[in-house]
Amino acid sequence: MKLGLKIMNTQNVNDGKTIAIISYITIIGTIIAFIMNQDKRNTFASFHIRQALGLWLTFFALGYIIGGFDSWLVTLGWYNF
Repeated sequence: MKLGLKIMNTQNVNDGKTIAIISYITIIGTIIAFIMNQDKRNTFASFHIRQALGLWLTFFALGYIIGGFDSWLVTLGWYNF
């Protein structure tokens, strides 16, 4: 049974490094990296795009929950983290 996973070799990693780095620069960078990776479909870059998207969505979800507290100290502490 094949899972369809590709093994990442050195060439694949080197080709996807730039896109992977861009994906972690704000949510806009994640969207730009997603668009850049549409043509090549680099597995290394795809992994990092999914990771960055998960981090941003988690940050916004937790920020929304913490923002419900009526204390500037709690809310400000979260966004300074």
